[in-house]
Amino acid sequence: MLKPSNKILPVLLPLLALLLGACGPISVTTAEDATAQAAAVLAQTAAAEATQTPTREPTPTRTPSRTPTATITETPSPSPIIPTSVENDYCDNSAFVADVTIADGTILAPGQVFLKTWTLKNTGTCTWKPGYTIAFTSGNLMQGNTREINQTVEPQGQVDVTVRLYAPYTPGEYSAVWRLANGRGEPFGEFVTVKIVVAGQGTEVPTLEPGAVFATPTP
Repeated sequence: MLKPSNKILPVLLPLLALLLGACGPISVTTAEDATAQAAAVLAQTAAAEATQTPTREPTPTRTPSRTPTATITETPSPSPIIPTSVENDYCDNSAFVADVTIADGTILAPGQVFLKTWTLKNTGTCTWKPGYTIAFTSGNLMQGNTREINQTVEPQGQVDVTVRLYAPYTPGEYSAVWRLANGRGEPFGEFVTVKIVVAGQGTEVPTLEPGAVFATPTP
């Protein structure tokens, strides 16, 4: 086997060194190097976070509380005062005195035409003159019509007021309410009533007083 010449070695050694330099050094990372690198990264991250300006959370806006509304307490209304009828307290006023004809509960034949008369007193301060009337207010009309008094009645004077009525044909009890009115049609004074009983079949009908008879009913 041939042995390299001592003259060649000095030439080969520099060439070998050049080749090794061209390939570059092979770096080998050790555990200590990895730990050092991780620590460096953490340090850089912490430094970056420290230099950042913290973002402030917006201050919540307070919603103004509603001012409580005062509760309105209802005041009870006073009871209405109903004026008491007093003689001479009103210009137009009247008072019931008596039933002249057809007392309450009078029995009449079906269809009987009759005259109802009341005695009324002028308790006002004004004189009743022609144009004052007595008019139906409520109940069973019994074909009655508004009637004029056609008399002059001074204060404290009295007058008989008459209306013509018809008993219904159906048996039973009937009633009506009437009241005076002045020349302007304004009602005044006490209410007056008429109350009758229409006889049924087989019921005896008494004879009426002359002032109450107007006509004989048609069979």
